[in-house]
Amino acid sequence: MNPTRPAIIELVRAALNRVAVGALVALAVLATPGTAAAQCPPTPATEYAIAAADVVFVGRVVSIAELGLVAQVEVLSIWKGRDLPELVEVRGASGSAASSSDARRFDVDNRLLVIPENSRAPFLATGCSATQAYSGGAHLIPASYQDAAGATAGRPPIAPESAVDVEAELSRSILPLLALIALIGLTWAVIARLRTLEPERVAEATPEPAPPKPQKPRFKRRNKKRDVARTRKVARRTVRRHGRGLRGYRRRQNRQLAAARTPADGEGES
Repeated sequence: MNPTRPAIIELVRAALNRVAVGALVALAVLATPGTAAAQCPPTPATEYAIAAADVVFVGRVVSIAELGLVAQVEVLSIWKGRDLPELVEVRGASGSAASSSDARRFDVDNRLLVIPENSRAPFLATGCSATQAYSGGAHLIPASYQDAAGATAGRPPIAPESAVDVEAELSRSILPLLALIALIGLTWAVIARLRTLEPERVAEATPEPAPPKPQKPRFKRRNKKRDVARTRKVARRTVRRHGRGLRGYRRRQNRQLAAARTPADGEGES
């Protein structure tokens, strides 16, 4: 047996014991309430938190989900901010931070004065927010909070019928605008189409060029007597020309004949 093996085993055991002790200490520190509270900044007084918040309302938890981190809250009275429906969602942790020390867990039927960290649903009310349990009257705002809330009494939530009416009014106000936009688009399309058809209509309306007229004769018989006289003159000139040629031809023939006869006559005489 190797003599160093027991020493190695003892070292490994000591290291595991140290790791286990460190893990237990860390869990104890995380579980200490003072440590969890140390992660949140000091919470201001309720009246200051109400004055700084955009939305403040009193509600009752109807149902919970995700181990109490998400709650469906029935709005009983709106102390500050815009109108809310009868049922809103409130989250006790941002995202999926279920193990965060500042997470808030809700219980069914608890009444809360919700002072969320945001202004729109789903509302965020972690353990660091000023959200707190509330047992007073829902509609009448306590005198100490009236200046911060800017009202003496809360407002009821919007009924579902009212929400539907708001949506209907919104749709009725948008429909004329959409119709006007559609009409403008249709008019633009018609104008563009007419512009493309205009050259074709102009080409169709343009008449074809007339065929060329036949050319008139070069010489027109404007004066019949003059034409007759001109014809006669040309004829006499032609006759004279040919006549002169014929007479010259005959003279040459006669001369040739006379020249041919002269030696023959001389031989006969001798």
